[in-house]
Amino acid sequence: MSADGCYPVSYPKTDRSYILRNDSKGKDQPVFTDVTEQVCPELTYIGLVSDALWTDFNQDNQPDLLLAGEWMPLTFLQNEGGKFKNVTPQTGLADKTGWWTSLAAADFDNDGDMDYVAGNFGENVYFKCRSGEPLSIYAKDFDGNGFYDPFISCFWPDSAGTRREYFYHSRDDVIKQLVMIRKRFNTYGALGEATMQDVFKPDDLKGAQIMQANWMFSSFVENLGGGRFQISALPVEAQIAPVQGMMPYDIDQDGLLDLLLVGNDYGMELIQGRADAFCGLVLKNMGQGKFKTLDLEESHFYVPYDARALARVNLANQRELILATQHRGPLKVFSPRSLPGTMVPLQANEVKAVITLQNGSKRTQEYYRGSTFLSQDSRSVRLHEGISNIAFFDRNNKETRSVSPNMVR
Repeated sequence: MSADGCYPVSYPKTDRSYILRNDSKGKDQPVFTDVTEQVCPELTYIGLVSDALWTDFNQDNQPDLLLAGEWMPLTFLQNEGGKFKNVTPQTGLADKTGWWTSLAAADFDNDGDMDYVAGNFGENVYFKCRSGEPLSIYAKDFDGNGFYDPFISCFWPDSAGTRREYFYHSRDDVIKQLVMIRKRFNTYGALGEATMQDVFKPDDLKGAQIMQANWMFSSFVENLGGGRFQISALPVEAQIAPVQGMMPYDIDQDGLLDLLLVGNDYGMELIQGRADAFCGLVLKNMGQGKFKTLDLEESHFYVPYDARALARVNLANQRELILATQHRGPLKVFSPRSLPGTMVPLQANEVKAVITLQNGSKRTQEYYRGSTFLSQDSRSVRLHEGISNIAFFDRNNKETRSVSPNMVR
């Protein structure tokens, strides 16, 4: 570990993660205290975290912590009286490791508990993996020159059609990182035919950091209750590039939350090239964990280039805007057409709403301060004729108020 606590040029070493307690005493005098070791020691070096979401995934009215990251499963840290326990092995998702990029929470099936969508790198990249054939990374200072050397491997068929584990990188890139490979394999053909086991002997891998990924799909994660979850891939149109920003949003006010997505990644290495097939996407919720892709003519939602985040902003005239950011590009702004009903803002102490629809089903919505790192949502809910009642709750699960359409006419 370097003196400043960082690991420059040392991917995929894990750096610090923190839980900071707000000990501020007055206005404009912020004080935050690192309490990670007291409340969740495992979080300190838990992995290459890409996104974090405060969410009550077990319905005990305490905010739990859900993490997404590279070379790791979706990680569930359960709040047990102010301390957090890693319950990922009990969720049913521990074996789905990916390059997870982002998270969003919503009650997509209107059963009262929180479901999730998780952005991933998708299937339209050279990095391929599947069950039994993971994408792997091997990293350590192999030549003792003080620099951390990471090497990625994939499974490809050999000349006889047998699938074996090979370097992802070209010989030129490998030699830049590890000169000793030039002596072991002095031609391009020799290295091209060598599997990872040919290149790195057991002694070479002693002390190496080895990580794997076996699930690259951006996914819907259904809450089955009892701390169990079921994962399924989103439609193929959501797999053509890395998904970054995500926002649950009822585009047609039918009582089912749909999904807005943006993404791409222009920072890929040259051998891969830009992952830029995504132009934004709207997935309509068809119920029972199924989503239908809306084409551009129907959705009018177009966010090309290196898109990153989504945010919903309320306007004073009961309208709202959807904002989408693009790295080194213009801010895209969308105005949903003729939304019915009235916007009801949450009060400062309210963190949850239970929405009862006219058909009798109920949807739970969480409202913490912000949504996730890549997407944000205004603390408000739209009340319209398809809703019979909205009950609001504070952090102690005490109902603070209840509103219905006839109360705001």
